Amino acid sequence: MLATRTRATTHTKSKVSGSRRRQKVVLARSARKDAHGIDGDTRESGGSFLSALYVMLVGEQKAREAETDVRKQLADLDPGLNRTLISEGTTISQLYNQDKWQRHRSVNRYRRHLLNLFQSTVFRRIFKPCMLIVGTTVVAVMQSFLLPPHLVFSLSVVPFQLLGTALGLLLVFRTNSSYARFNEGRVVWGQCVAYCRDIARVVCSYLPEGRRDPLLRYVELFPFALKSALRSGRSQSNANDDTKFRDDPSHKFREIIDEDLCNEILESNNYLLEIENRMSCLLSDAVKEGAIPLFAAREIERAITGLGLCAGGCERILTTPIPLSYTRHISRSVMIWLLGLPFALAPGMGYVTIPTMFFMSYILFGIDEIGIEIEEPFCVLPLLPLCHAVQRDIRVCVEASEKYTMGQQGSPA
Repeated sequence: MLATRTRATTHTKSKVSGSRRRQKVVLARSARKDAHGIDGDTRESGGSFLSALYVMLVGEQKAREAETDVRKQLADLDPGLNRTLISEGTTISQLYNQDKWQRHRSVNRYRRHLLNLFQSTVFRRIFKPCMLIVGTTVVAVMQSFLLPPHLVFSLSVVPFQLLGTALGLLLVFRTNSSYARFNEGRVVWGQCVAYCRDIARVVCSYLPEGRRDPLLRYVELFPFALKSALRSGRSQSNANDDTKFRDDPSHKFREIIDEDLCNEILESNNYLLEIENRMSCLLSDAVKEGAIPLFAAREIERAITGLGLCAGGCERILTTPIPLSYTRHISRSVMIWLLGLPFALAPGMGYVTIPTMFFMSYILFGIDEIGIEIEEPFCVLPLLPLCHAVQRDIRVCVEASEKYTMGQQGSPA
C-alpha cells in the first residue's frame, strides 16, 4: 500500500513537472515571437531565414515611410527648420524620453543604421564629394590597366601612412571643438528654461493676478523670440529649395500678445532686449506701488538678467565660428589626401580600389561634415520643444497658484 502511494505520488510529481516544462517551452516560444516577430516553430522550419528577412525588410520600409512623414510634419510645424538636417531621429524635433533612449541603445541600431544609410542626412550632404573621389579613383585604376607601365602615374603609399595619423587627429580635434559648442548651446538653453521657470514661480507666488499676466506673457514670449533670433535663416525665391529656412516670429508673437504690442516689439532693432526691458519696467512699477516684496523683486530681476546672459551666450556662439583657417585647412587636407590615395592603391588593388575609396571618403568626409553640422548648434537643437516646455511650466505655476488661492479661500478662518 505504501509502495502504491509512493508510485502515485511520483506519477503526480512527474505530471506536474512535465506540465511546468511544457509551460516554459510555450512561454519561451512566445517571448521569442514577441522579440523577433517570428514564431519559434516557424524559425525552426526551412523557411525561417526568408521569414526573418521578409519581416526585416517590411519593418525597414515602414520606418522609411515614417521618416518621410516626420520630415513633412516637422517642416509644417516649424518652417524655420533647416530641412537639409531633418531626419527620423533628429534632435531638432524631440527631447528624449525613456522610449527614445531605449531605441537609441538597442542592439538593432547596427542593422537599422546600415540599412538606412542612403536616407542619412550626412550621406546626402557628402555624396557629391564622395563621387568626386570615386571619379578620380576610376581614372587611377583605368590608367594603370590601359597605359604602359612607364607611363602609369603612381605614388608611394608611405606618405599617406605617415599623414593618416595627423589627419585623424585634426578631424578628432575639429569634431571635439564642434561638440563643445553644441554642448554649450544646450547648456545655455537649459539655463534659459530654468530662468523662465524661476520668474513664473516667483511671479505667481508674490504678484497679484492683475499684475501677473503681463509679465508672464513676456516670459512666455522670450524663448520664442530667442529661437527666432537664432534661426533668422535665409530666403530663396524657389519655395522648394531645401536650404530655404527662416523663422518668422510674428505668428507666435500674435498668439501670445496683442497686435499693437507685437508690432512695437518687432519694430525694435533688438527685440530680445526690448522684451527684457519691458519685464524690468513692469517689475519696477510693482515695486514702487508695493505690490511685491523687495526680496521677490530682486529674485525676478536676477532671472531677467540671466535671460540676457543666455541671449548673449547664444549670440556669441552663433556669430563666432571655429577659426575659418582651421576649417579650410582640414577640408583641403582631407581632399588632397583622398585625391592622391587612389594612385597609391590602384597598382596593387586594381578595381577593388573604387569601392574602397568610396567608403574611405564617406567615413572621412562624414566625420568632417558632422563637425560642421554641430558647430552651429541652434540648427540641430530641439528649440521648439524647449519653448513649449516653458509654456507648459508657466501654466503649471499659474494653476498651482490658483489652486492654492482657492484652497485658502475655502478653508475656515
